[in-house]
Amino acid sequence: MREKCVKKHAARKSAGFAFVVAIILGGGCGSASAQGSAPGPFAPDQVDAGRKGFAENCAECHGKDLSGGTAPVLAGPEFVGRWKEKNTAELYKFIQTTMPMCQGGVLGNRAYADIVAFVLWANGAQPGPDDFDGKAQASISAIASGTVRPDLSKTR
Repeated sequence: MREKCVKKHAARKSAGFAFVVAIILGGGCGSASAQGSAPGPFAPDQVDAGRKGFAENCAECHGKDLSGGTAPVLAGPEFVGRWKEKNTAELYKFIQTTMPMCQGGVLGNRAYADIVAFVLWANGAQPGPDDFDGKAQASISAIASGTVRPDLSKTR
């Protein structure tokens, strides 16, 4: 089972690389600076909890600063370009069902929601008044600019 999952992950990584090359050669997916002005559907405390959850469960593959490594980049124009047509509930569902690699669902719902909040914040989204529970359907392009916050591996 794990071998099948690893092969599937390798195929996704190849597709992600092809996507990046297409963006570079095609001039990108539009201006990230014109995106991301609405507040995100997550509270400020979720950012810190999500940073901790990310460091413990995601950073080994995605990098402490979300810049990728053995897994896709999770911060910047590449991430926002990939997710701009999706909403926060779809991002939550994807992460919750597939991560950590080949172990989707092993973290609690709150941990996944906090990690999504951290990833959105890392991409320029601003916290709002309510906790994110995985159900809010905010458009990622409306809340995240793709502007990577400096020093993502340290607490705010």
